[in-house]
Amino acid sequence: MSVEELAAFVDGPAAIVEAVDELVRDDPDADPPREGWTWILDPEATPVEWLPWLGQFVGVRPRRGLGEEGKRVRVLEAAGKRRGSVAAIRGAARQHLTGGRYVSLEERTDGDGNEAAYHLRVTTFIGQTPDAVIVEASLQDAKPAGLILHYQAVVAGSYADRMEEFGTLTYGDAPGGHATYQESSEWVPPEE
Repeated sequence: MSVEELAAFVDGPAAIVEAVDELVRDDPDADPPREGWTWILDPEATPVEWLPWLGQFVGVRPRRGLGEEGKRVRVLEAAGKRRGSVAAIRGAARQHLTGGRYVSLEERTDGDGNEAAYHLRVTTFIGQTPDAVIVEASLQDAKPAGLILHYQAVVAGSYADRMEEFGTLTYGDAPGGHATYQESSEWVPPEE
């Protein structure tokens, strides 16, 4: 056996051990500093390839088609053991959004904004929603059985969002102006 063949033979199993060694090694020079296994258990710090492994601890299965940020949001916010909760339903939408990932969720409200038992209205912004069909499918998967989902992607903040943020519907009275309908229609509520 040549030296090259022996090196290739040893490198195979050693590569597996090397990956584990990187995970458990302390790294005080990293930002933030890492202590052994602790960093791999942090969904915001762990390498993206370890997110499916980390998700198993909270009951979240990996999903194809998500970017790195979507995968992190999925582990942090998506259903898993919290299936059916308001936070999990929001997380189901947020994993597919971009930018500020704004999700408005109103319980006991139908698609027209009327009070209705067993209804749920979820709104996202078109500019942050690359694919509304995928968002709606994810919301359908996350909501409890028996609830009727009304999903919409809108251009900007609704009057209800504006009233909640500023306490007024008058254009000129809102902080930052919004003196015209156009300025008001481009307003996006802050992240929750």
